Amino acid sequence: MNFLETIYVSNLSFDPQNEGEESTYNFTFVTTNMIDSANFIVIIFPDDYSPSIGPNIQCDTYSGLIGVISCSVSNRAVYITNFETYVPSASKPVGILIYGVINPNQNDAGQTGYFTIGTQILSTAQFLDYNSAVGYVSVLVAPGWATLYNVTTANVYSRITSDFTFDFNTLMDIPKTSSLGFFFFLYRFIIFICFQCNLY
Repeated sequence: MNFLETIYVSNLSFDPQNEGEESTYNFTFVTTNMIDSANFIVIIFPDDYSPSIGPNIQCDTYSGLIGVISCSVSNRAVYITNFETYVPSASKPVGILIYGVINPNQNDAGQTGYFTIGTQILSTAQFLDYNSAVGYVSVLVAPGWATLYNVTTANVYSRITSDFTFDFNTLMDIPKTSSLGFFFFLYRFIIFICFQCNLY
């Protein structure tokens, strides 16, 4: 079979990027051939990922494709179906989001293998368009633990404003505020982000 490099990819991104995190992957590309409900799109993840790529994979489209798309996963390949006719257009590329992917662990190379995107005929699985070198991603090392020693409050009365003092050590240095460093606190579903805290 002659695989032609005929899918033009303008974006491959993912967020969050830490290893082991559940992440959303974003693919933006233009096919060469027109595709419709008699075809499907396959996005193949590299071997760095688990065969299921995640326990609860869901897909959505935000550009190019019309319809409520469906997706299934088999051995790192995500098969996308249930869309109407797409006519290739650089001004309206196919945009696909894949939710629930578990990022792989960071490897010695610092990057994954290459992703593959193809379009196939449903009845024969013959490829129409194919690109085996879409791109790769680099995952970040998982965050380290912060050791919390003590939490004190100025008063213990309910419904009264109070100052809290947190005594903890971080595993790594925290960047200064001008470099977008900040502290992050979570208290019963309420998130506190501290850009300018009193440090002792």
